[in-house]
Amino acid sequence: MSAAITPLAPVPPWVLDPSTRWLTVGDAAILWNKHRNTIREWCESGFFSTLNVPTYRDPHGRWYIRATT
Repeated sequence: MSAAITPLAPVPPWVLDPSTRWLTVGDAAILWNKHRNTIREWCESGFFSTLNVPTYRDPHGRWYIRATT
C-alpha cells in the first residue's frame, strides 16, 4: 500500500528573503489612504504588476503587497 503524496504549500516570499517588508491589505489601505476593497481589487486586477510591485496571495486567499521602501 502506498502513501498519498500531499503537495506542499508555496513558501511565502518573506521566508525566502527576510530583508523585504510585506504589507497586508489593511496596512496598504492605511498607508495609501484607500479602502481595503480598493487595494484588494488592485491585487486581483494586476494593477500592482503594472507598477512592478510584487504581490503574493497565500493559500487562504489573503493578499500581501511588497513595500517599495
